[in-house]
Amino acid sequence: MKRWILLGSAIVIPASCGAPPVSPVQEWSGPVRSEPDNAMARGLFDQVVDGTFSFDEEGFYWLCANVSTNSARRELLAASSASPTPVRQMLERPADFRGLPVVVEGILRSREEYEIHDRPELGRLTQLELSVPGSRAIVTVVCTERPAVVSPDAPLRATGYFLKSRQFRTTDGQSGAGVVLVTNGMISTPTSREIVSSSREYSLGSIRTEWLVAWIAVFAVIWLFVRRRLRDPIGARNASRMRMPRRVHEGTGDSDFAWMTTTDPKAKERSSRGKTGSESNP
Repeated sequence: MKRWILLGSAIVIPASCGAPPVSPVQEWSGPVRSEPDNAMARGLFDQVVDGTFSFDEEGFYWLCANVSTNSARRELLAASSASPTPVRQMLERPADFRGLPVVVEGILRSREEYEIHDRPELGRLTQLELSVPGSRAIVTVVCTERPAVVSPDAPLRATGYFLKSRQFRTTDGQSGAGVVLVTNGMISTPTSREIVSSSREYSLGSIRTEWLVAWIAVFAVIWLFVRRRLRDPIGARNASRMRMPRRVHEGTGDSDFAWMTTTDPKAKERSSRGKTGSESNP
């Protein structure tokens, strides 16, 4: 019996020692995540240059391709309940926030949809421009999934991955600074009262300005119309009064009506006497 036990042990022990242990580390079979310890993501984010006008960089395309994964959705959903990150901090320390989920709140200024011809796999992107109350900074939010359509000047809350700080230039040539975020379309209504009140004040201010311009235009038209009506008829009546007797006298050639065209009282009286005397002496 002991001999069979020793024989079995001699077979099992070498077999168990020769089998390698199962590794708990599994290779990625899907898209690469945006975690800070990912070598690929760190390499692409290290190449991002802050303070430029464009964000046409490999880090941007990498975020667009991976922001819609299940893990990225869970991460953004968990971060969406956090307080908004001050834009000033992202402008001052962009490297500290790069590749991390952040929350921003602002007022919608513009919306644009486009496709990148060199990257057809990204599909149609939606770019939102948000202004931050109390700051001249502009937050550029690029959505890989089309968000709900909202009216301009509406307050919005966006949760996305921070990419970089950038410069921008307005249509009238003014320049400013801003930040770029990439999200899968996680856009909602802000909870900050400051954002909502600022949006209402801006909307009311724009409405007041439009009504003021309209009333000024109406009063200007009325003033020009009244001025012309007051000036032209008086001039026309005076001109007709001055020309009418002259046309009568010149048209008839009758000297009996000459007394109507003179302004001298004595001449009118002599003409009247002469006419009476001629009538009394047939």
